[in-house]
Amino acid sequence: MRCAAFLVGLTLAWPGLPPSARAGDNFEIRVPGKGSLGVVDGKVYFVDPPQRAGCRDWRLVLEDGFPQDIITMGGKWVGWYLTADPKTGGVRLCKKQGRGLKWKLTTKELTELAFTVQAAEGKFKGCYLEVEERGLRRGKGKGRYTLYRVKLAKKPGPNSKMRFTVVAH
Repeated sequence: MRCAAFLVGLTLAWPGLPPSARAGDNFEIRVPGKGSLGVVDGKVYFVDPPQRAGCRDWRLVLEDGFPQDIITMGGKWVGWYLTADPKTGGVRLCKKQGRGLKWKLTTKELTELAFTVQAAEGKFKGCYLEVEERGLRRGKGKGRYTLYRVKLAKKPGPNSKMRFTVVAH
């Protein structure tokens, strides 16, 4: 289910995203060949096909014109924050704001619309959001899908480049 964004009232365009993108939009975050960032059984994965995820809409909260928080916008995890655990560096959801929640998006070419996502604070500051190469197969027959674990890496890898697509204004 797609939910309407409601928290951020800014209408300024965000640098690097399509001109139609605005603060408060919901985004689908994809890695080619690995599906979309989503939530399955309360855990964060890239899910292929994306429709198998309980939530795959994300809102970017801006500070000083740049994204800081990445928040779920669907299912029973609506309003939860994508976070890097401050002790282990594991990528997970957190219900309340706290340390390890801030993210930084960077791109080498603004026309590409693909970004790397880095932890912006704490012990793992500067580490990149990365998708593991091998996935976990789930389901049977037409209900089959693959879950790819999300982790932090010191350097960007082959599955660090993420595409952000507006799914709801």
